Amino acid sequence: MPSDLDLPTIRLADIEVGGDIHRIILDGIAVPPGIDARALRGLIMGGHDGLRGLMLNYPYGNQDMCADLLFPSALPGAASGYIIMECMGYPHYSGSNTMAVVAALVEYGRIPLGRDWSSVTLEAPSGPIAARYRAEAGRLAEVAVRGDDSYVIEDGLSADLSGIGTVPYALVWSGACFLAVEAGPLGIEIAPEHLPRMKQVGAALIEAIRPSFARAHPEIGPIDTVGFVHFMGPLEANGQGGMAARGATYGYPSTVFNCPTGTGVAARMAVEVSRGRLADDAVLTYRSPPGHIFVGTGLGPVSRGGHPMLGVSVAAAPRVLATNDFHVDFDNPLLAPFADMRPLLARG
Repeated sequence: MPSDLDLPTIRLADIEVGGDIHRIILDGIAVPPGIDARALRGLIMGGHDGLRGLMLNYPYGNQDMCADLLFPSALPGAASGYIIMECMGYPHYSGSNTMAVVAALVEYGRIPLGRDWSSVTLEAPSGPIAARYRAEAGRLAEVAVRGDDSYVIEDGLSADLSGIGTVPYALVWSGACFLAVEAGPLGIEIAPEHLPRMKQVGAALIEAIRPSFARAHPEIGPIDTVGFVHFMGPLEANGQGGMAARGATYGYPSTVFNCPTGTGVAARMAVEVSRGRLADDAVLTYRSPPGHIFVGTGLGPVSRGGHPMLGVSVAAAPRVLATNDFHVDFDNPLLAPFADMRPLLARG
């Protein structure tokens, strides 16, 4: 690459978590000084969505990837802030994205690795996020994140879908809004060969509910929309004193994630605790359709805004795949659709 290339450059790290690629924006984006994560989310979502488009679309990416913008946090004690960008929009929190952010901060020298377990605080749009990470043989081996607290907004709901039938669901918050669906009655198994059926049902369910969707979180306020469906396989004892299950998270419009997703695990645990099928301090080994595993640990009941919720920690092992420099030239017709993000470039 010529050293005198005169184009704005965005530096990124691609981090794999549970089979999904999380694109972490390390440098190249200018963020207003002192802005908090929730306000920055609104700023990007409201007028500069081209940044998400640039990360998750041709020629640089695809809709099955995730992206996270790191920025200096003004929150006392926070090592970094981050904004989550996915196919469906801008979740307030994501477990796998948070694990990827911690991995990027460690592997690129922004926080120390340590010798065993270390702790770090981050700022997500949902608020402060506590994470722990473990070293083994001088390498990052595991990240555990205490995400946004989870709760069932309403259970016993259903939607009548053309060509599919009546689909019962629970509406759940776990850092984003989920529709939690029992997979078995729909003839769905949590397996790769059933991904097309998950996409069909997921899209139809989201499109049926979105037009009249109006819910609020007790602290965040109005919830933008619902963008995820979580398909739940059978819950069973794992023979090791914990519980095990399979599950799959669909993201509108057409993604079924390779990993179980941290928010999917937390949503599942909130549903099972609410229905009396899981203890609020249970350990749940959760497997996605391709077989990737996250481990969720119930942290007991908590109260947010006067509303009872469930604390959940989710753990997995993120890995660095690549470091990339994106040279952004809006004279290139391939990049022109994303030009509304031009004001965010550190050198536009």
